[in-house]
Amino acid sequence: MISMDTQSTLKTQALAALNTVIDPELGVNIVDLGLIYDVAYDADLKLCTVTMTLTIMGLSTDRLFE
Repeated sequence: MISMDTQSTLKTQALAALNTVIDPELGVNIVDLGLIYDVAYDADLKLCTVTMTLTIMGLSTDRLFE
């Protein structure tokens, strides 16, 4: 189990990285657009999960996410 301070640091680092992702249509980062709902880290799986939404309903993401 990791400490709450470590979880907070990992969330801050993840959000900082996501802050560099710019929506190509709007030219604004996805954090400031409010597209990121949550960032969670599972220490056992060493997995960071980002809960988010897209800017356009029905956007074809098959080319963007693999």
